Amino acid sequence: MTTDDPKKPSTADIQKHLNQLTDGVTGSSSQSDGPATPPKHKAKTQSPKTKKHKVAKQPSVWQNMRQSMHRQQNKIRQEGLGNVINDDLPEEIPDDIAMDTATLKTPKRFDRLTRNQWQGLGVMILFIFLALVIGWLVSPAAQVQRYQVVGNDDLTANQVLQAAQLRKRQSTFLTANESSYFQTNAKKANPQIKSLTLTIKNPTTIQVQVKEHPKVGYLRTELGYQTLLDNGDVIGEGAKTRPSDQYAIYEKFPNNQKELKKVSHQVGKLNGPIRRSISDVVWSPTKLNPERLMLFMNDGNEVLINASDVSEKLKYYPSIAAQFKANQKGADKKKTIIDLQVGAYGYQQDF
Repeated sequence: MTTDDPKKPSTADIQKHLNQLTDGVTGSSSQSDGPATPPKHKAKTQSPKTKKHKVAKQPSVWQNMRQSMHRQQNKIRQEGLGNVINDDLPEEIPDDIAMDTATLKTPKRFDRLTRNQWQGLGVMILFIFLALVIGWLVSPAAQVQRYQVVGNDDLTANQVLQAAQLRKRQSTFLTANESSYFQTNAKKANPQIKSLTLTIKNPTTIQVQVKEHPKVGYLRTELGYQTLLDNGDVIGEGAKTRPSDQYAIYEKFPNNQKELKKVSHQVGKLNGPIRRSISDVVWSPTKLNPERLMLFMNDGNEVLINASDVSEKLKYYPSIAAQFKANQKGADKKKTIIDLQVGAYGYQQDF
């Protein structure tokens, strides 16, 4: 039989106190609707404060990991190595930016190595290119295989090339570059060459542009028949017999050669066919005309003309001769004398 002692806790109060301690440890706030189920084993009697203090001091696993990471980061910052990884790596490239537009940072030592490699490659390419150019210049592909002579009238192409000492198998570019040298050679060897220029047409062909002192005929002297040029120069050794080509013979000119230079210069302005249609040029002055010339043509006609008018009037000779021949009867048995001293008129005369 129990006695009612107000200071002594009852069994119900003890059970209620144990339930409160159990709910504090598990963190459960729910309570049973019915009476609490008594424990199978009798709980040890101990101070509520001591049990509650031990549960609050227990750290969780996650808290332990966080504290360990914080300690490691603090240690890295103290050693001056903070954010080393983030500084060395390139910035994160957003997904919406193409990879080829992103600039990635690389260590400087790789930049220097790449630059040196490119410099060495450039020097190597330069040497290879120079070797190929030199090899091509000395090969037959860059040597003269053909000369194209243009502008010559009296001289043949072989005469021009021999006078200038131009030969095949010479370097195309060096030959064209020395055009003045070959021009000097040509003038010395043949005074009839007035100028000579060289132009590259292709790596194996050079064009030789020639300007001549036209050959106007032969001057008859005590030495024979010597070549006469348009500038009045008399060149070559005198031939004992009259040359067979169709160039005029100049006769009876004064020894001072003033008139000869004037006439040769005038005839030199005519084209080749007309120059070669003249058979003889005779200096035949009169009191009324101190510079009269008598021209004997290859077609049998005779022309009277002033020395200063030869280039201006004689260029019309073919049409004038044809007109006189058409208007006169029996022209085949007579020669026509065409007077071009003043105006132009003609008359016939028996051969």
